Amino acid sequence: MKTNRRDALSLAKAGATDFLPKRPQTLEMKVRLRNLIRLGSAVRKLNDRADDLAGEVAAATRKLQERARRNSSCASRLRSNIATTTPASIRCASPNTAA
Repeated sequence: MKTNRRDALSLAKAGATDFLPKRPQTLEMKVRLRNLIRLGSAVRKLNDRADDLAGEVAAATRKLQERARRNSSCASRLRSNIATTTPASIRCASPNTAA
């Protein structure tokens, strides 16, 4: 029994991704199996690479966050030092102060 177009459409709506005749040819089966094996291998390689990249991104993010914390701390110390060591006459006026 051959799969007609209506059956194929129903099967596709149900999630089928491929159709084989009841008695597939040996060559056709070999080619399809080889392609499925290659596809599976490629998917595994892509997933492995995605995992590697996610790890690299996480590590880089941690480094950037730590650098931002250090810079923030350093900036706070500098502001504090400037406020205590700069003579009042040369400090920058606040935006609300009239010139």
